[in-house]
This record gives sequence, structure tokens and C-alpha cells, in this order.
Amino acid sequence: WEVPLMAGMLCPFRTERRLLKSGGLRHGMYDDWIVSLGLFVSNMQGGVVERLKTHFLGFNLQTESWEEIPPLMYLDSSGFLSVGHKLYVSGGQRLNGSVLGNLHEFDALTGQWMQLPSMSVPRREHGFLACKQKLYALGGRSGRSVLDSAESFDLILKCWSPIASLPFAVSHFASATLKNKLYLIGGFSHTRASGLAHRGILIYNTSSDVWNQVPLAFQCYKSTAVTMDNGIFVIGGLVEESSRRETPGTVIRALISGTHKCFFLSKDGTVSQDVAIPELPILVLPPCAVQWQRRIHVLVGNTIYQWKPGDLSWTRSRKSAPNTRVTFLTVVNGVTLRVPKKTLQPLLREASAALTAVWVADK
Repeated sequence: WEVPLMAGMLCPFRTERRLLKSGGLRHGMYDDWIVSLGLFVSNMQGGVVERLKTHFLGFNLQTESWEEIPPLMYLDSSGFLSVGHKLYVSGGQRLNGSVLGNLHEFDALTGQWMQLPSMSVPRREHGFLACKQKLYALGGRSGRSVLDSAESFDLILKCWSPIASLPFAVSHFASATLKNKLYLIGGFSHTRASGLAHRGILIYNTSSDVWNQVPLAFQCYKSTAVTMDNGIFVIGGLVEESSRRETPGTVIRALISGTHKCFFLSKDGTVSQDVAIPELPILVLPPCAVQWQRRIHVLVGNTIYQWKPGDLSWTRSRKSAPNTRVTFLTVVNGVTLRVPKKTLQPLLREASAALTAVWVADK
């Protein structure tokens, strides 16, 4: 299938084979993007919403330019992560309130979405993490029920398998992967109405299939966790003030409010006082934060703030998101994604289409 080419040209099949052999895009072939998952309104006419979809806005960190990624159907409270040049979206809730177990994959090489096998349990507000060629769906909610179940998806075999259940049901937590362990930080251990917070960290060892618990001295909900420097930075979110008793038998329920504060977790799950993190310059709920080149980047609306260890404050990027036909509602998550450089994109998509055609012909 290889054909003679002029000097300086690449064969699509040869390029595709090299990518598959090397496990994806090599350094110099891609740009790093911050891709934010948000809820947007498309085609709003006279105040009437025609379509509501889950959109993805990409910020090219090398060129500091903004791009759009094809949207999905509307999904609220989905899991969202990236592995190399692929995005994954799990579960979520539709407008009618139904919770899904779907798993979708976006391939930056082809620019296309594909639906993969669904989770065994529909989930929303769950943990969704990657470690060693597996995706992990952890806890969350399904309808009114809070879940303690967990499962993993093998990216090679393309199938889900159950793993050890959480010690108890929990949702709305921050989550991160560090050194082959999965961390679930804070969250709600029961229904939102009951106000039962989880003051602790759940740590899952992917090698031994065992959960451990570490206490946390305070409450936090819907924060964002970013792995860096052999630990985990926990960014903003919601906090709950302690309940106070006004009169015997009467408890004034605590108020949940947003926080600008951030903290650092060591790999053993304890809060470290040795790492000082400045407060966020602006309140954003939930925070959309990623790590790139030893800096934490937080997306606030269409603006990016960044911070690196040792800095006394956050720095605001000069580049704002462009005006589009899509009306912004809220950003709910963010990841970094390897996207092929624009000069390579047509060639890679041609190679993918050609290989698909050959596969169909062989069938």
C-alpha cells in the first residue's frame, strides 16, 4: 500500500503505522491544548434556545489561540479526562433528568467522536480517572441514589470490569491520579439535603485493588484536583461552615459557599503546610484547572489565570476566548490534550479514512 512520494512528503499509511507503533503523537508533532468541557447554548434566537449541547473549547498553549472541538449531545455532570490525543466523556445527565452510562471517545487525529461500551451503572457527579491504559469510574450518583460501586475500562480490550467498591457511597468530590493511586477528596457521603460531608480522602491502589481512608480536618465539595510536584493541588470549590446550635434541640444548618482557597496534599493524603498556594483571584464554581509545564492554569469564563510554585500571586493571560455563535453558560471541567499540528491534520485524517476504506473492503 505504500506508493512512491516526492521528497519531503509523507505517506499516509506510513505515518499512521508510525503513530500506532510509537503509541501516538511524538514530541514536535503536536500542540498542547487546554480543552474545557462546558454547557453552551447554540443558535439562541430571540431569547429562545434551539439547541443545548455539551461543547468543548480548546486553548492552544503553544500559539495562545482558541479553537472549537465538535460538540456532543447535552450532558450535565459527566466525567471528563484525556489520554494523549484522545478525550473521554463518561455518564452524565440529560435535560429530562435521566442518567446515562455512556462512554464517548474523541480522537484528535481524526477529529471524530465514537461511542464505546457503556458502564455497568449510569453515573453522574462521579470520579473519572486514567491510570496505566485503564479508565476508572468511581462512585457518583444515579438518580437519587449515591453510589459506592466502581469499575474500570481497559483501553486495549475495550471492556468494563468491576473493581473494589468504595468504603461508602460518595459524590461531588475532587479526584486525581498520583503514582498509580487514585485519590477522591472530600465530597458528599449522602444526599445533598442531608448535608453529610465526607471529611476525608479515599485512596485506591490500582495494583492491590484496595481502598484506604485518610481523615481531612475540613470539608470541601466540587473542588478541582491537579497533580504536580509529587503531590496534589486542590483548587477552590465549595466549603461548608460548621453547624452551630442556637438553642437546645435546635441546629442551624451550615451554609455552603464558594471559596478562593487552595491546598496541597502529599502522596500519603495528608495536607502539607509547607507548600503555600495563593488564593484564586476570582471565584469560579466549579474550578476548571489543569497542569502544564509545572504551572497550574485555571480557566475563568473566557480568561486563563496561571500560577507556578513559588509565585506569590496568579497571572492573568492576555488572550481571551473568541466570540462565537455559541453562547457560553458555564465551564465545568478541563484537561490537556495533544492535538496534531495543523500542517499534519489533513494528512492524518486522509490516512485514517484510507485505512477505514481498506478495512471495509477486506470485510
